[in-house]
Amino acid sequence: MASTLEVLAANDVIVMVDQDNGYTPTPVISHAILTYNRERKTGLADGIVITPSHNPPEDGGFKYNPPHGGPADSDATTWIEKQANALLADDLRGVKRISYEKARRASTTHRHDYVGAYVGDLGSVIDMEAIRQANLSIGWTRSVGPVWTIGDP
Repeated sequence: MASTLEVLAANDVIVMVDQDNGYTPTPVISHAILTYNRERKTGLADGIVITPSHNPPEDGGFKYNPPHGGPADSDATTWIEKQANALLADDLRGVKRISYEKARRASTTHRHDYVGAYVGDLGSVIDMEAIRQANLSIGWTRSVGPVWTIGDP
């Protein structure tokens, strides 16, 4: 994440980082992209998700989410792969980079409450009143895992 921010900030890319420097689940990034782009035709947001979800944790992973908020198609990922491999083959000579401290303070780096915005918007896609009326109890036990009951527990 630090290396990515150093490169993006050096190239004047607007970056939204988690306000608490925490982990941000991929669906939360997708939600932020879709919310930002909802009424726009130009200046659309996209995103980068840094994750080990498809790689061993020590290798990390780098996923691009285009303006539609979902995963990038193979045309986009092939282009990204070719560009990255060309930069690597040239010993990263074409990569502008600034220090992490400077990148965190850059005018293009902004903090965002990704999780709060996501959770706050759940009521627009989930019928919370139906859940309340179902008298649903949700719990967790170490031996069994999730336990769901409807009605009086």
